[in-house]
Amino acid sequence: MFFVAMDRDHPLRAAAEEQIREVYHREYGAVLREFPNTLVALRDENGEVVCAAGLRFADDSFFSERYLQGSIEDALSDIWKRPVIREQVAEVTCLAGRKAGMSLVLIRHIVKMCREKGIAWAFFTATDRLRTTLRRTGIPVLDMAPADISKVPNPDEWGAYYATDPRVVAIHDDMVLLGSGGNRAEGAAALA
Repeated sequence: MFFVAMDRDHPLRAAAEEQIREVYHREYGAVLREFPNTLVALRDENGEVVCAAGLRFADDSFFSERYLQGSIEDALSDIWKRPVIREQVAEVTCLAGRKAGMSLVLIRHIVKMCREKGIAWAFFTATDRLRTTLRRTGIPVLDMAPADISKVPNPDEWGAYYATDPRVVAIHDDMVLLGSGGNRAEGAAALA
């Protein structure tokens, strides 16, 4: 598998967007029309996109922030009991894989990419299935808030997604280390 990060002009961008659209439509009947400026993907040996997700950074607007009472950095600071600045946070969006297990492989690459950028926090809206999968990896997540369908501008376009009990959750880099027994090198691998 090959990891690739892409902006809006990347030659694989259309394939990554289509991958996400197809999976969300098949799983939930959702119709996704907008994507973040940055997408990440895994390609197989034939160059086909097998898993993709969106990433938003501090200078982007965070989609999942709409479900919180305030900013993500304030919510994280309250929970973590330490100051968190927006530049330390990334949002993972629209995670979609064609093959079983590929989502966790992509998450491993996202964790590594965020570490390299000095980002300590990742947050995302996770279905019950994804939260269960993450718990099985041994990595604790912070449950922050329910994802309330009334807070999205286009609820009809999300199909049955909100029937999956989506919740906003967050992971700190140190929490990944806890799930790997404190070994930073294994921390990313623990997600796969």
